[in-house]
Amino acid sequence: MLIPNNLPREEGDSLAVHRTGTTTITDKECLVVELCQSDLFDLISKVGPITDRQLLRAMFNQICVAVSAMHQANLCHLDLKIDNIMVGADYSLRLADFGFVSSTLEPIKIMTGTISSMAPEILNERRSTYDGIKADIFSLGLILYILFFGRPAFSKADDSCMFWRTKQSKPSNFFRLHPTSRSLYKEGLIDSDLMDLLIRMLSTDLINERPSSIAEVMNHSFFTKN
Repeated sequence: MLIPNNLPREEGDSLAVHRTGTTTITDKECLVVELCQSDLFDLISKVGPITDRQLLRAMFNQICVAVSAMHQANLCHLDLKIDNIMVGADYSLRLADFGFVSSTLEPIKIMTGTISSMAPEILNERRSTYDGIKADIFSLGLILYILFFGRPAFSKADDSCMFWRTKQSKPSNFFRLHPTSRSLYKEGLIDSDLMDLLIRMLSTDLINERPSSIAEVMNHSFFTKN
């Protein structure tokens, strides 16, 4: 049961001092949350891709801070996608939908999340376990791609998707060949550091390429270079 944080305050209102967090109503545990105006999917659908570098960095930074807080609490989200990022009345972003949250203290075995947002190691039927933090970082890369280009990089991260195969076989040519990015690429409108960060976050090389932490993502030149 979700209780929006803008309910009218009446005399004897037990929610008056519990506008966020949890409270008990009629002997049932309830989650009290902010009532947001939309999700990030709706926002991008209406206004289009976020091509301004400063705004893109500011928005993605908010998402990374929220995910980093989870990772520092030894939890991974495992269902990161633009549909699960809410937009507040002041256009600040909120992370939502924690139904697949798992501990990061041990390898994860089960396939969980949304197929279009899953890391390739989750989709790999031959895998035994996977790292939840690195899986979250892959999904964050997909979110960053959609923020800038307005469309997903691929439908799923396996060989059944032509665009995934392109990224795997020709990562250096991915932006030149992908229909959502090639026109911007030809016009020189994609920062080289953004392309590098995306290729790293979406890499299957978990040792040498994909960042191992949110801090590593935020220390990339895309965020640190003026």
